[in-house]
Amino acid sequence: MYLSKIVLDLRHPSVRQALRDVNDMHRNLMAGFAMNVGRETPRADMQVLYRVFEQHEQVYLLVSSMEKPNAEVLARRGFRTDDTMIRDVSALRGVFTVGRTLRFEMLASPCRKVSGDGNSRRFYLEKPEERAAWLRRKGETGGFEVLSGYESSSRIDLLGHRNGADVKNSAVLFSGVLKITDEDAFWKSYTQGIGPGKAYGLGMLNVAND
Repeated sequence: MYLSKIVLDLRHPSVRQALRDVNDMHRNLMAGFAMNVGRETPRADMQVLYRVFEQHEQVYLLVSSMEKPNAEVLARRGFRTDDTMIRDVSALRGVFTVGRTLRFEMLASPCRKVSGDGNSRRFYLEKPEERAAWLRRKGETGGFEVLSGYESSSRIDLLGHRNGADVKNSAVLFSGVLKITDEDAFWKSYTQGIGPGKAYGLGMLNVAND
C-alpha cells in the first residue's frame, strides 16, 4: 500500500480544469495507474483514494493506492510526484491494533439512500446530529469507535460533469479521535474508504498518532 503526495501545477490547463470538475480530477489521476486498462472498476480494484489539500499557496493531492502512480504519465498532465513523495505504508497494517487511539480527519459525504421507481438516490444529511450518527455507524461497521468527533468545516459542494449530466457531492470535514475495535475492518476502512463519492476525493481516512 502506498501513500503519495502529488503536487498540482496550477499553470497547467488540465490541472485548472480538474480543480473545477471532480470527474475530470478523477480521470486525470487514474491515468497514472496503468493497471486500470480493461478493468470495469479500476479505482475500487486498485483501492485508489485521494483528497485535495491547499497549503501555503500549494495545492496537492494525498493519494493512497495499491500500486505506485506513474510519475511520468502524471507529469504530462501537470500532476507532479516522484519517489521522494511516495511512501510504502504497508507496515501500518501491523500498527493498527485493537485499542490503538488515533487522531483522524475525513472529508466525507454523510447521506441516506432513498429507493423509488426501481432506482435509488442519495440525500445529504442536513442535520448535524444526523451526520454525527452516520459517522458513529460507519465506525461500528468500519472497525473503530469515535471517541470524540466534530465538524471542521461547513458544507462543501464538489461539482463536475459526467456523461453529459451534472455531478454534485455534498461533504463535510470530520475531525476527532478514534479507537480501533477491529483490526481487519479498520484496515479495510483505511484502504478502501468510507461512504460515497470515493472517486471524487471523498471518504479517505487520514490518521495520525494521538
